[in-house]
Amino acid sequence: MGHPRYMPSVGNHVPGSGRQQVGRWLPDPVWNSVVFDTVNGGDQFVSMIEKATAVMPSGRQLLDQLIRRKKEAFGEDLRLIGEYKVTYENGDLHVWAEARIPPTDQ
Repeated sequence: MGHPRYMPSVGNHVPGSGRQQVGRWLPDPVWNSVVFDTVNGGDQFVSMIEKATAVMPSGRQLLDQLIRRKKEAFGEDLRLIGEYKVTYENGDLHVWAEARIPPTDQ
């Protein structure tokens, strides 16, 4: 089972319309949800995020793109995101993230 301390609840973070909101609620829980589901062999965490964004079509579209990109481009990377920072430089999005090894249930 996953460890929620590494995955902020998206139920309490409703995205706004600005680019700033993306950096506040998406990178950490989406990446970590895919990692936990891969490690645990299920879809529990991604399903929670999908349910939370079901009423936000534009947010759901972005969520689907992030999940697909994580799986296709970084599927073998099973590190969690700890602290992260999102900035914009010259109109480009830059993401810095601390990597953590997922805890295991033993």
